[in-house]
Amino acid sequence: MPIHRIGVVGAGTMGGGIAEAAIPQGFSTILYDVGEEILTRARDRIRADVERRVQRRRLTPAKSEEALGRLALTTRLEDLND
Repeated sequence: MPIHRIGVVGAGTMGGGIAEAAIPQGFSTILYDVGEEILTRARDRIRADVERRVQRRRLTPAKSEEALGRLALTTRLEDLND
């Protein structure tokens, strides 16, 4: 069965990096952590890193928006049930 959606527990450096690597590859990714502030920092870091890929011409602006659209954030562990 092909994998289309992944869940990442922990939005720190490693978890954020996993999410950042997954979204340009086409995976819908839900990133979980206990606090909104942690998730906000992770989202901002991921967005900045994706934008750097656009600047370096490794990703088109359209593809970067598609990738960022595949990222979801949650503080509810039960959102990872699927």
